[in-house]
This record gives sequence, structure tokens and C-alpha cells, in this order.
Amino acid sequence: MSFITEQIADYALRLRYEDISPEAVREVKRFLLDSVGCAYGGSATRDVGIIMDYFKDMGGRKEASVFNSPHKFPLSNATLLNALMIRALDYNDIYWEEDPSHPSDIIPAALTPAEVLGKSGKDLIVGIILAYEFEMRMCEIAHPGIRERKWHHATLTGFVSPIVAGRIIGLSKEQMIHAIGISGSYHATFGAVTAGHLTMMKNTVDPLATQGGVFAAELALRGY
Repeated sequence: MSFITEQIADYALRLRYEDISPEAVREVKRFLLDSVGCAYGGSATRDVGIIMDYFKDMGGRKEASVFNSPHKFPLSNATLLNALMIRALDYNDIYWEEDPSHPSDIIPAALTPAEVLGKSGKDLIVGIILAYEFEMRMCEIAHPGIRERKWHHATLTGFVSPIVAGRIIGLSKEQMIHAIGISGSYHATFGAVTAGHLTMMKNTVDPLATQGGVFAAELALRGY
């Protein structure tokens, strides 16, 4: 596992905008615009409102924007809100190969840190490419699918989101390996959230895993 994680971190840090095909860049822009549209709709949902009010009461550094709001929040909190807004109405993209997944849930792991750190559009595109590349590959590798083993695909996102956030934040290879371990070790999500009577958690578990990746990358940057 350590060797695989080293290879993942090495690939994520070596990928450059110039390595990405024009067709892939165009698709990133399409998915980003689609996700923004989903987020504006999702921003009006009750679950987003509950978490936003909670974060307002919590306070903290006003460093990152959220969709359709004048308020700013600490980086990891804004990441959760942005991811939940994209996901809340269940209208965003889906990739289904062995396991279902919504890769656009992870876009805020690139978008929110990119805003805070003043990264370029090209940096953002690289981050989003990594989100889609690794999330979809995780789905394909997990044969016959973690869904069939009663787990939720947020379990996969827990390994992918720190790769994305780590690239944007500028982690070293060693730090990114640690970030993947930090996030992946505590994001094992039950598939039960998509069964029976559905609650707000159905569309919240994956955004939480996205937030967890940013949190893990920030910890790794500080030596965790």
C-alpha cells in the first residue's frame, strides 16, 4: 500500500497543465460550470442552511467564499459548504463503473484552496483533473465494488480528496502520502445512507469526505 501511495503522490505532483489534452480541459470547464449551476440550486436547501448557520455561529477566519453567499468561512468549512451545495439536489454528475460516484463533489477540494491561495485557472484545472482521474479509477479498481460490500463511495473520496487538496496547497511528496493516510484512515462510510428512508446524510457524506481531504492536507502541511 505504501508503494502504491508513493506512486499516486508522485503522479499527482508531476502532472502539469501542458500534459492535459484540449479535450480534457474542455470537459473540465463543462463539469465546473454544471457544478456551479447545481450549487446555486443547492444553496437554497435546508441542509445547507443548517450547516451554514452552524458555521456562522462557530466563527473563525473569514478566508474562503461559498456559492451564492456574501459570507466567508475558514477553508475546510467553506469546502464542505461548497461541496454540499453541489451535491444537495442530487443533480450533479455521476460515474458508475463497479461503484457509483459523483466526482464533482470533489471539485471544492481544488476550488476552495485555489481561491484562498490565489492559484491560477490552470492550477485549478489540474486539480479537477486529478479529482476525476483518481475517483473514477478508484471506482474501477474496487471490484466488485464497495457498494456491493455495503460501503458508500465516500469511502473512496476519502482517499482522493487529499490528493486534490494537497496538489493545490503545495504539499511535498511525503506530505501528500501522509495526507492520504490521514483522510483515508477515518473515512469509511456505511452504504446504509442510500438505503431505506433517506436522510440529509445521503448527500452529505461525500462532501464531508471532501472536507476531510482538505483538513488532512492542512494537517500534513504542518507536519502531521
